[in-house]
Amino acid sequence: MMNNFLYVLSQWTRTFPYDFRNTEMISQLKEILKKIDFYEPTLKSDTYHINKKLRSKVNKTQKKTLQNNFFSLFIQLQALEDYEEYIRQLNKKALNSLTQMALLVTKHHFLYQSKIFLFLD
Repeated sequence: MMNNFLYVLSQWTRTFPYDFRNTEMISQLKEILKKIDFYEPTLKSDTYHINKKLRSKVNKTQKKTLQNNFFSLFIQLQALEDYEEYIRQLNKKALNSLTQMALLVTKHHFLYQSKIFLFLD
C-alpha cells in the first residue's frame, strides 16, 4: 500500500510541481516523506528521489518565472526609455518654437520702435 501511496506522490510532484511552490506545501510533503522513511525504511531511496525531483522541478519553475519577470521588466524599461526620449524631443521642439517666437516678437518690437522714431523725426 505504501508503494502505491509513493507512486501517487511521485506522480503528483512530477505532474504538478507548481503546487509545491510555497514553503508550507514543501514542508508538509517533507514531513510525509519522513514519516514514510520512519515506518518503511526500505522505501527511503524512493522518498529521496521524489524529494530530489521535486526540488529540481520547483527550481526550474522558479528560474523560468524569474526569467519571465526579468524579460517583462526589460520590455517595460525599454518602453519607458523610449517614452522619455519622445518627451525630450518634444521639449526640444517646444523650446525651439518658443525661442523662434521670442526672436520674432523682439524683431517686430524693434521694427515697431524704429517706425515710431522715424515718424517722430
